[in-house]
Amino acid sequence: MSTLRVFEPEKHFTTQASQAGLLIDAFESGDADYLADSIAIVAKARGIAIPLDNAERSLPALLAVAKSLGVRLALAA
Repeated sequence: MSTLRVFEPEKHFTTQASQAGLLIDAFESGDADYLADSIAIVAKARGIAIPLDNAERSLPALLAVAKSLGVRLALAA
């Protein structure tokens, strides 16, 4: 019998390029939960413990976390 392992996405996003790709994809999707999860994954991959539970997933909270990671979110028309 095999055991299931916990999937740890931060182990798959170890380079700046892969992290940027994840964040860009999440931002372009328009899915706030995906964006929040992606920011948390990048933070964890960088060794930064930033808990983002459902109560903390406001736009100001996400922008503050992104800023602390050195990530700038931009819009274009």
